[in-house]
Amino acid sequence: MLSVFVPGRLTNPLNGSFGTWFKHARIARGWRERTAQAFWAEKYAHGRWALNPMAPKRITFTAHVGATWDDDNLPAAIKPCRDALQGIVIHTDAPGGGHTFCYRQVTDRANRGVQITVEEA
Repeated sequence: MLSVFVPGRLTNPLNGSFGTWFKHARIARGWRERTAQAFWAEKYAHGRWALNPMAPKRITFTAHVGATWDDDNLPAAIKPCRDALQGIVIHTDAPGGGHTFCYRQVTDRANRGVQITVEEA
């Protein structure tokens, strides 16, 4: 099992009222970069991990948010984190890849971010 916390404040890209497409893209790029950096730092801190990217995995995203979100908004906000895992711990996030993605949330205003747990299925 591998667990990494990526700090940051989640925003819902489906809510187009807070900025242009460029702002949405900039926020998504920041989440992808922070997620990849967190996983690479974990890998180098503890040596090589024995996770085969092709093996089926169960990946749980636990969002630490300020208030409870609707369940349809959560996957959209966490999509950049999910995309960042490709090439690091999974080979693809497509439905045919064999990986299972679960989304949870907890209210935690003091420590906002996303806890990502990867387990071999």
